[in-house]
Amino acid sequence: MLNDRLTPLEQLRTCLNERASTRDENIKQLSQVIQEVAVISPRLQQLELKCSRPRCGFSALTWTNNVAEGETISPYKDLYSNVGGNFDAKSGIFTAPVDGLYVTAISLRLSENEELTVYVKHNKKGLDQSSATDVCRCSATVEDTHACDVSVLDMKAGDTLVLFLETDNTDYENCVSFSCFLLS
Repeated sequence: MLNDRLTPLEQLRTCLNERASTRDENIKQLSQVIQEVAVISPRLQQLELKCSRPRCGFSALTWTNNVAEGETISPYKDLYSNVGGNFDAKSGIFTAPVDGLYVTAISLRLSENEELTVYVKHNKKGLDQSSATDVCRCSATVEDTHACDVSVLDMKAGDTLVLFLETDNTDYENCVSFSCFLLS
């Protein structure tokens, strides 16, 4: 991207150094360069706008003890990163700051002999929780004590993601990590 920006300037330098031998030639070549800059200026503005998008993402870990079926898993005990501050560790809700393509991931590790399923719900801005859709789900069992899932989804500014527990889990501490970041 930076090379794309520098190429016209390098061409200008080459043009002025190698071919410009008189004042009139310099003026003519400088006029051509001004025209070229006018052509690439809107493209540079678009690139700057793309590059100025906010950075956002989080990675958090918590335990599932004393969480009832269908409840959100919160609060998060360990918040490893929260770039942009869009994840509320107390409620367990991530709110998309801008429209874009997001990656969300969950992983689960069981500590005792049981089965457990967790899932992420995507709720579009302005809709109630009953209209939320599952976007990421993982299950761990006695045989497979570790599980993970990753999903890519299109979100609008204000949309939310929340992690839920599918089955009661009151006796054991099972480790759940939840992450999301803006891809583009």
